[in-house]
Amino acid sequence: MGQLVCSSSDAKTINTKIDGGIDNRALVYIKNTGSVATGGVAADPNIIVDDVSDDTDPILEIAPGEFCLFTYNSGADSSLTVETASGTGFCEFLVIELT
Repeated sequence: MGQLVCSSSDAKTINTKIDGGIDNRALVYIKNTGSVATGGVAADPNIIVDDVSDDTDPILEIAPGEFCLFTYNSGADSSLTVETASGTGFCEFLVIELT
């Protein structure tokens, strides 16, 4: 579990090094803890979740205040990253290994 600050030029890898368990799988929780737009103040950016070992589109985008929970099979090394399209994003995460 932890917290990350990311940006478009500073993608962060979520530590999901899974050791054994059920086929190297884990449950991953990510929440965009950034500010929602209020009173003329712009919202913090969406968090883009991606698996950089796969050259396809990102897995999903999480708006400020939203969260996601999904299963993830990282194998021996994690390639799950969080970043933004622009600006600075704030998120928290939790990785639960399936054993």
